[in-house]
Amino acid sequence: MPEQLDIQRILALPDKEFLPEVFRALLGRDPDPDGLHFYTNRLQQGVSRTRVLLEFRTSAEGKKRVGVLSVPELDALVPRYQLLKQLPLGKWRWLFLPRLRKSTKPGEQTRYRWQQEESSFREALAIQRRVIWALIMRETVTRYGRENLGILWFFAEPLLFIVGVTLLWSYFEPRSIPSGTIAAFAVVSYPTVLLWRNPTGRVTKAIEANRALLHHRPIRPQDFFYSRILLEFASATGAFLVIFILFVAVGISHFPVSLFDMVMGWLMVVWFAFGFVLTMGGLSEVSEVVEKISHIILYFMLPISGAFFPAYIVPEPLRSYLLLFPLVDCVEFFRYGYYGNSFPSYYHLGYTIACNLILTLFGLAMMTYAIRKVETT
Repeated sequence: MPEQLDIQRILALPDKEFLPEVFRALLGRDPDPDGLHFYTNRLQQGVSRTRVLLEFRTSAEGKKRVGVLSVPELDALVPRYQLLKQLPLGKWRWLFLPRLRKSTKPGEQTRYRWQQEESSFREALAIQRRVIWALIMRETVTRYGRENLGILWFFAEPLLFIVGVTLLWSYFEPRSIPSGTIAAFAVVSYPTVLLWRNPTGRVTKAIEANRALLHHRPIRPQDFFYSRILLEFASATGAFLVIFILFVAVGISHFPVSLFDMVMGWLMVVWFAFGFVLTMGGLSEVSEVVEKISHIILYFMLPISGAFFPAYIVPEPLRSYLLLFPLVDCVEFFRYGYYGNSFPSYYHLGYTIACNLILTLFGLAMMTYAIRKVETT
């Protein structure tokens, strides 16, 4: 008959005695120095004792003792733990893993401390927010300098791109844009390119370039992705707002027909860009080939991004094929918010939302895989 382990006694042990007892109880041996050091760091980083116990229980050594050691409270959480390990949600997934707690009365069943887990999640989120903000400020100073003019370049760089393209397009009078000037079309089209093109270049090999910062315990590899993506999104959005308001003020552009649809369209482009950038960033960390061809991929995306011409001028069946690319639907929806029914817009919101969701999950999975590969090298 399997030996019954008193998990409550182990949970009640002080920190210095907890890990040695876990080695002896769950693995049947004294702790080795490397293993003890590794799990001591895990606990110091905020990993719960429940997760540590589950990691021991589901390890190769721990599985060998399943038949001779019974731990009902712990084994009840193993299926959920193994499921959560597969989800590409980072630290957030552990919000759904209950924590075992010490019983206060003899015979009392172990219950789950959802409130404590929620509190721990809030604290971890607050730490990550501060880390990301610090990385954003570091990236801003590194890229633009400490002078006031350097900070202005935060908006001026993408703004000059938009103005340059607008001036270039102003020499043409395409019949495909019946209402408004080419400059007005450019200012509500080209800024969408900045959302996915610039961040992709910034996150390529971001972990490798900042590996030295990982010696600071609160910083995690994914923070490099998030901070750079947020900085680029803020830069592109700020530049678009400045030039759009200016164009409306001088009469080149008009107020959006539907401000709500225009904002939602912009957010849809941001959503697509987030998933795409995470995917490219993760792939660049695991494959040097992707790093080399990333610029080629971005160049090929430019003519089919929907930013340089409206979809309705594309004849069928090419238009249907073009709209299979969710970025085109996002841009069309964004322009619909500005133009309304001035000229036809083609987009499929349900399909676009589904594609963006799949792309985001895939991007998170690629980022997680890249982080694990970097951490093992």
